[in-house]
Amino acid sequence: MGDNHRIPPAQLQELMEEEFLEFFNGATKTELKKIKAIGKNATYILELREDTPNPFQTMNDVKELGFSTQQMNSMMTQILRFRNFWDF
Repeated sequence: MGDNHRIPPAQLQELMEEEFLEFFNGATKTELKKIKAIGKNATYILELREDTPNPFQTMNDVKELGFSTQQMNSMMTQILRFRNFWDF
């Protein structure tokens, strides 16, 4: 059997980060609150988006909200599951 859906690791990382950032820039308050580490930050994230459309352009933009590396990794996993990232 051929492996027609193999994506190079660097490209996969880029796709995962894009999905992550799209979530932060477009999720509803309810969707944001479903991600464990976000919790009370959901309102603040929405306020940032009111002031600046798509305020999260890089992973560092999200990390500057005070999330640890462990929280970022956990959120990435949760967001990718929530958005059915692996169903391609």
